[in-house]
Amino acid sequence: MPKPAKPKPVTASPPAAPAHTPPPMPWDGAADDIVADILRRVAALTPGFSAALALQIDRDVREMWGRDRCYIARRAGEGTSSRNAAIRRDHRNGERIGLLCRRYGLTRQRIHQILAQPGEEEDDQVDVKRRALPA
Repeated sequence: MPKPAKPKPVTASPPAAPAHTPPPMPWDGAADDIVADILRRVAALTPGFSAALALQIDRDVREMWGRDRCYIARRAGEGTSSRNAAIRRDHRNGERIGLLCRRYGLTRQRIHQILAQPGEEEDDQVDVKRRALPA
C-alpha cells in the first residue's frame, strides 16, 4: 500500500498593491494641518501628482494664507431643504420655536423665516387646492 503524499505547505502570497500608491510626501507626519490633508487627498486620487508639485502648491498656499484664520464654509444649500422641511414638520407637530432654535442651531428670526416660506409639501397642497377650485 503506497504512502499518502504529504500536502504541500501553503505559502502566503504577498498582499496586492493598491491601484495607485501616492509618492511619499514631506508632510506625511502632519495630522492636523489642513493644507497637508488636502494635498494628501489629492495625491491619493491623482496618479501623476508629484512631490515637487505638492511642495510648490504647499509653498504658494502657505505664502498666501499663512498665519490667517481661515473659515471653510459649507456649500450653500446642501441639506437645507431637508432641514427646513424637518423644521416645518416639527412645528406642525407642536414643537415650540425655542426648542427648534436649539435643536437646529438657528435664531428665532431664521426659524420664523423658514416657517413663512412654502415648502415642497405645501406647494403640492396649494396646487391640489387650485385644481380643485372651479374655473
